Amino acid sequence: MKYYGSASPYLNDSIRDLRKAVPSLDGLKPAKDQQPLADILSKTSANLDRLLDHLPDLVAEESVTQMQWQNAQDAVAKCTGMSGCLDPLPSLRTNEKFSYIILPHRASEHHVRLEEYRATLNDEPVKPADEPHFQGFASFWIIFSSSNLAESHFRFLGLQKRDGHETYAVAFAQIPGSVNYNPQIVTRAGTVPMLLQGIAWIDRTNFQLIRLHTDLLAPQPKIQYEKQTSSIKFGRARIPTLGLDLWLPEDVRVETEVQGQLWQEQHRYSNFRLYQAKSKIILSPQQVRIF
Repeated sequence: MKYYGSASPYLNDSIRDLRKAVPSLDGLKPAKDQQPLADILSKTSANLDRLLDHLPDLVAEESVTQMQWQNAQDAVAKCTGMSGCLDPLPSLRTNEKFSYIILPHRASEHHVRLEEYRATLNDEPVKPADEPHFQGFASFWIIFSSSNLAESHFRFLGLQKRDGHETYAVAFAQIPGSVNYNPQIVTRAGTVPMLLQGIAWIDRTNFQLIRLHTDLLAPQPKIQYEKQTSSIKFGRARIPTLGLDLWLPEDVRVETEVQGQLWQEQHRYSNFRLYQAKSKIILSPQQVRIF
């Protein structure tokens, strides 16, 4: 409540203002009423609960591209990074590859905490200085699981075609004081909990989560953290040894403005498979946001 109690989520805005806040809503056919919302949430959470109940320890290949602009105001010309171009060229650009590990920890039925770790391609622990700045995407969709629905407000926005799917567009905003497990924003200026708002696109046929757009529920000027926007695309991941079809992140793009600088990262995931430890190296859990 200290950091987000006065937040004004865009979930309450008009569709016209929402399209300005989230340009990827272009093409939305607005909903006439909220009557379908309960059924959409019920069927979507049932899908995610099944995924959580069967989610094994997983590892995938992760490719990370990082870009940094020293002056955020000068970097953005007449367009913005998530919806257009960036000018001038970034002052820093790096490309890294990791083994990306997801370990589920089950507290109760349908209630799972996901931890992510990274190792080098040679199965060595990743040094803190070499870690990506943005982490924790494996668990963003848990907002829509049945055990977490009470932590957010939801609004049915309407129908839209996204990524070749006919989808329901649903806005959400986490409720300050109601979220049991908060990721953290960690900067040189301090650490604060991270609450999110955003838009989910849900397939109208099978109620799978197709894409998730997130923003901070409110800027955090005390630590000079002005914005954070992410776009997460999900896809089917086949685990042949268990005969499982899972629905997991395959492409993540993040943009943030912090301490006057603009950062972008793109994460691409491939070849999800069962994880089996080959040694007794103990990996340290990653912070969700590190600067």
